[in-house]
Amino acid sequence: MNTSNETLAGSLSASIADGAQRVTAQADESLHDTHQALEQASRTMAESANAFRGNKTGALTDAAAKTEEFARRGMARAREMSTHARERATVVRDATAERVQAQPMKALLVAAAAGAATAMVVQWLSHSRRNY
Repeated sequence: MNTSNETLAGSLSASIADGAQRVTAQADESLHDTHQALEQASRTMAESANAFRGNKTGALTDAAAKTEEFARRGMARAREMSTHARERATVVRDATAERVQAQPMKALLVAAAAGAATAMVVQWLSHSRRNY
């Protein structure tokens, strides 16, 4: 029985050593691959820097063109939003006019209440600022 334990221990020891060797080999391979990738990235960055130095005018022209295009898109988007807001304001104005025509007394009371609430808020704000 002692021999089977020794055989099992030897087999286990050999398996552990074999696994350790595989892990070490994989780690070495990964380290080598990482080193190669870093060298390639370094070469690429150096080439890009050299290209930029050699083509400053072209790079600046490209940057200016991209900035101009960005500004053009921003202005177009602002115009779209302005048009949309104007259209929405027109719809709200028309709907409000219809409600006022349908119920003028209710509209008058709502307007009076809104004016009174606004006056109270303004009075409260001016009073609270004087206390400080």
